[in-house]
Amino acid sequence: MKRSFGLRSEIIISSSLLVGAALLFVALLLLRLSETRLIEQNIDIHSRNTQALAQLLSSYPEQRLAQLIKSYAQTNQLDSWQLSASNGSVISASSADTITDAPGSTLRNRRIQQTLLWQPLMLELNYPPSWAWIIGDTDKPRYIELHVALSSANSQRLSLQLRFSLQDIYNQMITLQKFALSCCLAYGLVLVLTAVFVLNRSVVRPIVKLTDSTQRISNGDLSQRVEEDGSRELVMLAQAFNLMAANLERNCAEQQRQLETISASNRELQLTQHHLVQAERMASVGHLTSGIAHELGNPLSAVIGYLELLKRKSLPADLHDLATRALDESGRMDQLLKDMLDFASASIEVGQSSCDPLAVIQQTCDLLHNQGALKQRQLVLELPDILPEVTIAAHKLQQVLVNLMINARDATAEHGTISLSARTIDSVIEINVADNGHGISKALQQDIFDPFFTTKAPGSGRGLGLFVSYQLISASGGNLSVAPQEPNGSCFTINLPAKGASANDCC
Repeated sequence: MKRSFGLRSEIIISSSLLVGAALLFVALLLLRLSETRLIEQNIDIHSRNTQALAQLLSSYPEQRLAQLIKSYAQTNQLDSWQLSASNGSVISASSADTITDAPGSTLRNRRIQQTLLWQPLMLELNYPPSWAWIIGDTDKPRYIELHVALSSANSQRLSLQLRFSLQDIYNQMITLQKFALSCCLAYGLVLVLTAVFVLNRSVVRPIVKLTDSTQRISNGDLSQRVEEDGSRELVMLAQAFNLMAANLERNCAEQQRQLETISASNRELQLTQHHLVQAERMASVGHLTSGIAHELGNPLSAVIGYLELLKRKSLPADLHDLATRALDESGRMDQLLKDMLDFASASIEVGQSSCDPLAVIQQTCDLLHNQGALKQRQLVLELPDILPEVTIAAHKLQQVLVNLMINARDATAEHGTISLSARTIDSVIEINVADNGHGISKALQQDIFDPFFTTKAPGSGRGLGLFVSYQLISASGGNLSVAPQEPNGSCFTINLPAKGASANDCC
């Protein structure tokens, strides 16, 4: 069943009821004890006075007893009295029907007989509980009735009944009870207000803040923390909550990082798979192209032979010139096919390979010119007359130069300039491939040598050229780097150790 009260209301109501009941019980107990004490004092005083009155009246004749009792009643707050003979007849009384038992009744006669025979003093207390005023019972009489035997001057045994009112004590107790109840209510109100303030500051407010922070955490805000203030239990609760929130935030961040890592790995795997498929396709095209070039070589050689025979014959000048032109173009085609086959061949290296960098540079430039890869580009060569051999296979260096020069062509616009220079620095051969194209930003310079990284449009590059070039140069003990070119463009630098030099000289 759902409770309709909050924690604060339950604590305040429960504590108020318990404290109020305790205070009221203590107050009523003290009042009851005081009331009992007052009644006992009244009984003691009236009993002594009654016995003294009985002794005093015993020395007077029966005719004067009524007058003496009336005088005593006026000074001792006597409510009513009655003087009876031994047979139960009423000799004198304060007024009619003032005694509880009517004259001549069996109970009154028995009391008279008991008093006259063997009890010098009999006591009857009629005092209903003083708290009866709460239920509206305020009309019942409250008194002490004393029965005492006395002897008149003519030696006759008489019974004297005296009734003393206790209404004054009752009225005092009612006033005190009302005052105690008012004090309990006032104290309870103060207690409730204090409890509201203390509970609100020490319990309710921290719990409300804790609940609010918990709801915020459940909504995804894991940065929530609560103040570690208040009582020891609340501090421990706040510390546990903050530790839980910190662990949740750390675990969530770790899961987010793992998710991002997995997502990045998945994307890389998908991209790698795509590039591997494309690389396999390009390899197949390369093998097919090599086969075609090889198959075209035989008929092309036959064509060149026929043209040589035709050129030796006596022909008119115009036909001789036409045969010469056809023979030159066929020779150029034959050389292009040979260069393609040499570039595509995967020779097996034995030991440490070396090559002449100037020869490789010249072959690369001829290959690209024959293929028309550098059309509408200006190639500027700044090469020395001689360079030492470098510790790298010729076809590997040629592959690196082809990649760099193709990238330089793609980075420049029409009629752009591509510069190729080489020099010797101590025992290191430096080859520079520069262009005046759009250049490479500093942010991308750290990533261009990563596999499958490319800035070209989709379908224009695979992102493997610079990666393969970097691996080839590094495996040969050299270094491949890039730097901006003034005023624009970029410059790729190849550093290779000269044959017989240490690879540490390039680093």
